[in-house]
Amino acid sequence: MQVTYGKTKQGKPCVIHNGYQFNQFRDLDGGLKKWRCNRYGSGCPSMLWTAGDDIKKGPTDHNHLSDPGRVNAQQRLHEMKEDVTSNVSALPTEVVSQHMRTADEETKLHMAHSESLKRILRCAEMRF
Repeated sequence: MQVTYGKTKQGKPCVIHNGYQFNQFRDLDGGLKKWRCNRYGSGCPSMLWTAGDDIKKGPTDHNHLSDPGRVNAQQRLHEMKEDVTSNVSALPTEVVSQHMRTADEETKLHMAHSESLKRILRCAEMRF
């Protein structure tokens, strides 16, 4: 099974699988990586093991429902930040408009308001 990689809010690697997000927990021997559900701190025991782009084991059972809209919204925000920091001429207003046009309705429901997104992107731009 294929792995979809993304980034956490802090820019660290994560795995997106069936509407769940897994954060990297440990590097194991033989190129294996162990990932924990991003709701581990709230008691979710689910784990996933990968090697390269393949899922080798898991995921184990979650104790909560998946939330693909929230996970997709987080990934969209990370993509917007990358767009603003990698392209000096990209304006936050244009980047937000472009991403909002192509986002599905469920993802839009989980995204911040446009003005908040623009402010977040302006801050990301200044840090770069």
